[in-house]
Amino acid sequence: MSLKSREHSDQLDYEQTDDFKDHHRKRFAIEAKNSQLKNTHGLARNKTPDLKGMTLQVVMAIVAVNLRRIITLRKEKTD
Repeated sequence: MSLKSREHSDQLDYEQTDDFKDHHRKRFAIEAKNSQLKNTHGLARNKTPDLKGMTLQVVMAIVAVNLRRIITLRKEKTD
């Protein structure tokens, strides 16, 4: 026998809806991109002591990710 509060039951019911599943799919894609930025492009650790440097680091990482995506799409288009 499991004991669940009304809030737990409501949450479980909500997780079965199409709205939740759609939101979860979108969130999964966002988290994958965040992981790529963090692990591959060095955003796990700030390399500068100030906000301006961190902003530049983030912008450069995003540009790198977008350039990689553009190159990939162009290669697919020519194949």
